Amino acid sequence: MLYDSSNHPLKNEFTLSQDECYPVFIKYFEGYTNDEIAAALNIPLHAVKASLRKSKRRMRVNFRIFTKRFLASLK
Repeated sequence: MLYDSSNHPLKNEFTLSQDECYPVFIKYFEGYTNDEIAAALNIPLHAVKASLRKSKRRMRVNFRIFTKRFLASLK
């Protein structure tokens, strides 16, 4: 595993596992389409879409938690 989320400052239920990061990385940093991701990872298209939705939801929650803690630290 490249990243150990056990010491992550945010809640573990909102962090992404390495397997959940693959579709996000391939989509947003490599520019692949959902169909290309499904073919590259050999998984169904609906699983790619569900994984991306779940990952974006988790990242959104993480960002909100981080923002609240960051703003609180400035006071």
